[in-house]
Amino acid sequence: MAKKKLSHEQQAALLEWLAADYDWRLIRDWFTEKGWPAITKAAASYYRTTYAIDIERLRAERLDSALNRGLALKEERIARLSAHADELEKIKWVPDKNGRLWNEAAWRETLGEIAAEMGHRKQAVELSWQEEARRDGYDPDEIKAKLRRQFAEMVLQGRSGSLPGSDSGSGPTPAAGAGGDGGTA
Repeated sequence: MAKKKLSHEQQAALLEWLAADYDWRLIRDWFTEKGWPAITKAAASYYRTTYAIDIERLRAERLDSALNRGLALKEERIARLSAHADELEKIKWVPDKNGRLWNEAAWRETLGEIAAEMGHRKQAVELSWQEEARRDGYDPDEIKAKLRRQFAEMVLQGRSGSLPGSDSGSGPTPAAGAGGDGGTA
């Protein structure tokens, strides 16, 4: 006797969930919650391979739908934020039981979010010195190498006479009155 097949409703739901790349265990749990017959990993794999073209079509529709409606649209986000700001404005000066005006801060944050969505707030991006050098047409590795050479020259110059207690590069001289063997090293 052949196994029972899924109903059209069950098959449509299964293909939709497979298109969304849900794990088969989650799909199994959803089948159980709905009182549908248990689905195995093998059955999910069978549907995934047998209906691969349908799943890809559903996946493309899902992606297109997700990117072209609802909160994915800038205008929709701004409209919802505006509605939220209007609701908060009604209660922004209503204190909580301790006298704090939390709604006013939330209202200001919402206005900030609207400004950011509309592009009225600049998003500052700090560049590292290497990125700024590249942007200005310089090679950061070349700059590092030049700085290392300059530092090495400064260190060598410092050793050759400009350090306190040095005598024109002949090394340190003993301080007068120092005890011992006369200061020979």
